[in-house]
Amino acid sequence: IAGTVILIVVAVSAILLFLDPNDYKQEIQNVVKQNTGRDLIIDGDIKLSLFPWVGLQLNKVGLTAADGFGHKRMLDMNQMDVRLEFLPLLSKEIHIAKIVLDGLNVNLKVNKKGVTSWDDLVHPTNKTTDNAKPQPKKEKQVTINKKTSAPSEIPKLVLGGVEFTNANVHYIDLTSATDINLKDFNLIIGQFELGKPFTMSMD
Repeated sequence: IAGTVILIVVAVSAILLFLDPNDYKQEIQNVVKQNTGRDLIIDGDIKLSLFPWVGLQLNKVGLTAADGFGHKRMLDMNQMDVRLEFLPLLSKEIHIAKIVLDGLNVNLKVNKKGVTSWDDLVHPTNKTTDNAKPQPKKEKQVTINKKTSAPSEIPKLVLGGVEFTNANVHYIDLTSATDINLKDFNLIIGQFELGKPFTMSMD
């Protein structure tokens, strides 16, 4: 076991030594553009760790708004930091360090036709050419299997805590003349484990 752990540490160290995720910013942005049509802005550094924590830290990241919803970004954030402990994953246990999300700004809008600024992300549509003939809808056949299987065991989850700070949400609904601002929102959750009490504060 010790030899295996040493090999893992050496392999991960080699990966982190020669791989810098910041070198792949453009490729990441291209993938987001191809799949969402939105621009992903990465002004800060991307930090990646694999051992003993599988971690990802994003700094100064934003996503542009959909066409027709203004020039504001749909969301941006100052920092997001998420880490999972590596070895417990081998035992189907999920140990997460404190999740940190700082400076999140979200702009949501519903236009006069009732279309939301996030609709294209939730319900993407396939574009067709003008000459293409509409295809008839195929009826879906649903089969019910009467055999029941035993429910899968819920993996053990341990969360070191959640820290959301300096969050702002702006929601506009033109169909009902609604304009809501949530400013300087903070949410702090202490260590969390299924079946046990935890602390939470919010302002």
